[in-house]
Amino acid sequence: MRVLLTGSTGYLGEHVLRAFEGDDVTTVDTRNDFSVDLTQFDCCIHLAWVAKAGDGDPDGQRSCARWTNHFGLAIKRTGMRVVFASTASVYGARNGDMEMIETDPVDPNCEYTRAKVAAERSLRHHLGGDRLAVLRFGSLMGRGVTRTRTDLVVNAFASDAYAGRSVEVWNPDAWKPVVHVRDAAGIVVAAAREAWSGTYNVASRCLRAREIAELARLQTGCEVREVLGSPNGLRSCRVSNAKVEAQLSGILWREVPEAIAEFRSVE
Repeated sequence: MRVLLTGSTGYLGEHVLRAFEGDDVTTVDTRNDFSVDLTQFDCCIHLAWVAKAGDGDPDGQRSCARWTNHFGLAIKRTGMRVVFASTASVYGARNGDMEMIETDPVDPNCEYTRAKVAAERSLRHHLGGDRLAVLRFGSLMGRGVTRTRTDLVVNAFASDAYAGRSVEVWNPDAWKPVVHVRDAAGIVVAAAREAWSGTYNVASRCLRAREIAELARLQTGCEVREVLGSPNGLRSCRVSNAKVEAQLSGILWREVPEAIAEFRSVE
């Protein structure tokens, strides 16, 4: 299989690149125009995005959405399939306990999620349903290959805990879907190799923010402090992973304590 991979130097992208074996993978930098022959590829894995959740870098978010639309138009007639990394946050801030499934309406409530929804829609418009797999990831956790995002909930709590700082839990009742970055990479590769189509929520489990903080406390002995409200607004969503589990059949997810333990050696 011949694969075009965007975002190969990112937190998830490095793991995806490492997970491919026996395939012809070409990496591109979407910040610049590239001149590869798009007709030579079977699949594009589109991971490249501005790593700013919420309302951070609105111009960058919109630029990513515009590039995705341009790219979808460029490959419309090539026959190439696309695996697109979206986010479970597109469902918006849901206060209740109901698990969101892939057919539920989206309700983007920040620049990041609005841009992801725009990108999903443009790719569906250009490619149709059979050539596109949209993976709506929960919050990634665990160490990266050479870079790690410590702004994500599990990683942030683990980093603070092992550094001897107290863990601050904003909106402790908020639901957080999480998935280990290596599991996420494996699912990306499976979606590409097995020609998945449709939309999939990708999360090993959903926990409340205070439950994640308690797991960090039990492993590290850190102090936990709950804070009502949030400087970035409410982020809460509980999603069902039944569809992706049925697709993978018997996956053994890496759990939150394993991801937390990986930060024991953070410099």
